[in-house]
Amino acid sequence: MNKQVLITLGLFITQFGMAQLPDTLKTDIPLITPSKKIPLPLLRDGDTTSKVEEEPFFDYKSKIPDIQSQIDSLKKIMKLYEKTREMPTIKEELLDLIKVPDRLHRITLHNGTIVLGEIIEERIDKIVLKTNIGLLVLDQETIMMIEEELPPVAVVEFIEEPQVEIFSGKEVITGSVKISSGL
Repeated sequence: MNKQVLITLGLFITQFGMAQLPDTLKTDIPLITPSKKIPLPLLRDGDTTSKVEEEPFFDYKSKIPDIQSQIDSLKKIMKLYEKTREMPTIKEELLDLIKVPDRLHRITLHNGTIVLGEIIEERIDKIVLKTNIGLLVLDQETIMMIEEELPPVAVVEFIEEPQVEIFSGKEVITGSVKISSGL
């Protein structure tokens, strides 16, 4: 019904608009008129599709408690994971990869600059120093003083008597400690 009204209205506007145009434009634009009327299909009222009532493919009602228990166990695993994620574990192999030079030197220059590094090569006129950034070549004339720098050392002191427990070749020591610098 609505489509018929729209088509009729469109044809009316087209014909009315053509009447208002000058004659020169009317010859260029062909007039569209329907040769025969095509009836529009009728609208369906309601859902008339047929449905087959059968048993469901699987029993979903018994699966819901299983899924809820899986969700609960996943929540517990996530809480445990978040707790362990906060405490990093450092293996001895990783600590061995960190290279700490045996002897560090603190070199004071005449302009007041202090350079910290390991002396790799020492000549009469210059010194090659390995720093954290890279290699540095210093002239002997610019150097005011060279001191040996000891690497920082932590001193661990037990506050109370520790408890030692031995489990299958491993020792577990529990107690309170105080850490201070070795300087």
